[in-house]
Amino acid sequence: MFGLETVVGWAGPFIVTVAVDIPENRAVAEAVLASAQQDLATMQDWFSYNWSDFPYGIWVSAGDDGRPAPHAANTWFGRSQSPHIEVYGATITNTGGTAALRDELARMLFVAELAEVFMHAAPTNWNPGNSAGEALSRVAAAELHPAGYYRPSGSPNNAPYSTMWLQLPWRRRDAQPGGADEPRYDFVTVSEDTDTGALSYGCGLLFLYFLHDQLRYSWKQIASSNGEHLAQTYAELTERPEESAFPEFADLLDGHLPPGTTLAPPRESVFPLSAHPKVILVETSGPSHGTRRRDSIGHVRLKPGPLCPEAGYDYQIVDVTSPVTVVARAPGTFAPGFLWSVGGTRVYRGTQLVTVPVRVVDTKPGTGEPAQDGVALRLQCTVKDFGATSQLDVVNLDFPGNVDGIEVKAVLTEEGVTVIPGKISATTTIAPRMRSYAMSWQYYQDVERCNPSALWQAAVHRNALMAKIFDIKNRPDPPPPEVLADLVAAAVRYAAATGELRRTAPNVTGTTDELLPSVAESLVVADAAEEVEFAGHVFRSVPVAAVPPTD
Repeated sequence: MFGLETVVGWAGPFIVTVAVDIPENRAVAEAVLASAQQDLATMQDWFSYNWSDFPYGIWVSAGDDGRPAPHAANTWFGRSQSPHIEVYGATITNTGGTAALRDELARMLFVAELAEVFMHAAPTNWNPGNSAGEALSRVAAAELHPAGYYRPSGSPNNAPYSTMWLQLPWRRRDAQPGGADEPRYDFVTVSEDTDTGALSYGCGLLFLYFLHDQLRYSWKQIASSNGEHLAQTYAELTERPEESAFPEFADLLDGHLPPGTTLAPPRESVFPLSAHPKVILVETSGPSHGTRRRDSIGHVRLKPGPLCPEAGYDYQIVDVTSPVTVVARAPGTFAPGFLWSVGGTRVYRGTQLVTVPVRVVDTKPGTGEPAQDGVALRLQCTVKDFGATSQLDVVNLDFPGNVDGIEVKAVLTEEGVTVIPGKISATTTIAPRMRSYAMSWQYYQDVERCNPSALWQAAVHRNALMAKIFDIKNRPDPPPPEVLADLVAAAVRYAAATGELRRTAPNVTGTTDELLPSVAESLVVADAAEEVEFAGHVFRSVPVAAVPPTD
């Protein structure tokens, strides 16, 4: 027995007891014991205080004082005896019916009181009896045991607790009816001298997360500070005036969660937020599918490479379905939404078919054909929202040729905030591949024959040499010996590559300087094609973008 209670166990400086030795009380005590030392280590770090400096251990008891909602308390006796933490109401009934959540609820209640014990013991000015200290104790509980803090909806005495203050119809004295005689709203500049005011510690919770998630101070920096009021903590951390604390905090909130908002955030923190949010679009192309080769045969004249003249080749058009996905997000907003448009046509959540005018720039192999403006293109557009992001999927249903690009635009909205359409937006241009070409076998054979590997190697080494020459021009004069040696080695490699080119391709027409810049464009064919095997050789089916120019 200890203090007329039954001892369940010890862990480090903790002795844990139950007032009434029944299975649920004992389960709660054992849950607290299991994590007590880890929780102690975290609090020691936060408050920069080692409990070994205190002469006594900590007594923790689990029980039931007859109140239906979960709660906890602590009694501080100074340095004359052990502080006493009491955990009440951690029951399966109060957690939606699971033992695991009951255990986390018990640990959460324990940590909230342990944080207040450290406020007493550590050499800081935190006061567990005012709204700032109460807010910090709840932050500790939420951070260390979030499952117990944010229990299922409908659980008694459940978080978050900042919503009531967040939904106040005013946050500034001059916005309140009746002026200064109205109830307080700013509990940052001066704390309320009680730990039971939901408005005051709700405000404190939000401000502490403003310091941590917005201004990026650690919980150790915050809890180890010496401010009695939150504005003093802000001033100590930021080296800015105390008077700036609440206006900076409230101004940022007003832009996203204005006074009187009906939004109820699922967590205590709504940060980080941005005074100037922006929309970010990320585009990805999915694998092409549904390809269909047309029966008709076309004819075109192409130059297969720098070593060969222009020649005629047969080809077939291949229709291609190419999905494109664009994801929108807006960092620094609380509840973003997005209004999408494709090619100037508004698209909505769900799947719909739209027809947009496009500029077709490629209908046959080669380059130089005139563009066709205003060609109608049918698209299947699907918009799906995932919390703070929105996704647009676009699939072409027609195959007029390859297009110059289709503009996709996302305009930011924010729930509870009026945003002028078009004021905050982002655009990107998508160009889904809709056509490729199956060239005759002769074309692929000519590409391989007219682009010898020696020409490619010479181009690679020439580019490497030019890069080193550019680099050495931007270094101090004279450059370091190792840089000069590297330049000489690059020149030797280039000379060897051009010598091999002259040996293996003696009939090349044109200077090396003329040939090398064009080799990459000519060899795009080999890079971008789909591989096939014919007569012991590997050939590739070439998309239109890879076909060499006609001149």
